[in-house]
Amino acid sequence: MSFRDKLIKTKDIQTEPVTSQELDAIMKKVPQSAPGQLHYTQKTLTKKLDELDAVKEEMRAGKIKISKIVEVKGRKRTLTAQQFADLKGNIAQNGLIHKVLVRAIEDGMYELIAGHNRLEIYRQLGKDEIEVDIQEIDGSRVVENAFYSNLFQSELTAFEKYQGFKEIREITGENQDQMAQKAGISPSQISQIFSFESFPDSAKNILKQHPGILGYDAAAQLSKVKETKLLDILNRLVLGEISEAKAVAMTTIKAPNLTVKVEPIVIRNGKTTFAKIKQKGGLIAITLVDESRVESILAQIQNLLKSNIK
Repeated sequence: MSFRDKLIKTKDIQTEPVTSQELDAIMKKVPQSAPGQLHYTQKTLTKKLDELDAVKEEMRAGKIKISKIVEVKGRKRTLTAQQFADLKGNIAQNGLIHKVLVRAIEDGMYELIAGHNRLEIYRQLGKDEIEVDIQEIDGSRVVENAFYSNLFQSELTAFEKYQGFKEIREITGENQDQMAQKAGISPSQISQIFSFESFPDSAKNILKQHPGILGYDAAAQLSKVKETKLLDILNRLVLGEISEAKAVAMTTIKAPNLTVKVEPIVIRNGKTTFAKIKQKGGLIAITLVDESRVESILAQIQNLLKSNIK
């Protein structure tokens, strides 16, 4: 693979093969004489070795200039104002507990893989350098490494974890079991995370703006709710009108208790109870106080029922 192809791969740029015009333009920069070509090669090699030495020095120091870090749009994790303020206060007081993750790219620059909020806080604190973990990561695995790094080093919300796993699935083609094994979590956990998969786009759009309003268990319950009701619940969660527990309770429609307690019918002879009659559905139960009257009463009931047969 040529240096140009490696550069293209590193920067994730889709392009066409080098044209003859581009090749001519490159060759014009190369001296034609043998001494000139030797000097050009030595100069280029020296530059690359200097860049390598600089990277090695920065790796030994464990710090790099913030100005040398390049951020890729879309990777920064969303924090609430309070979460960001808490993180900033912690870093200002205790320093950086977890280094930001970067990889070396061209021209002595570094691509930020994980730690966007930490880097922003360092900028706001007026710092010029930041502690880094420099790793050799192939361009095609940058998203995966960034996600798995944040998965264990920050408080990703349930929905943000779903988005991360979904993006990894699209890039790698891995199934849920494979991703669970790589992440070090159980298949049941990742199944819960993917409860968000069945949410309509309208609901996902709300969660993208407010990813912290819903956890795994609640998402699994709400995934069974119709879109109109789901949107109503999510909007009420955003406004703080209901708690997550209340949101889950709203998904369960309890059937009204239609059971009516039927009091027994008491047949009296003066003040003395002669019989009690209980009825439930098509069942009629008669209790006679005087058991000696059972056969005669039973015969009367039989005649009564026969007389009602049409």
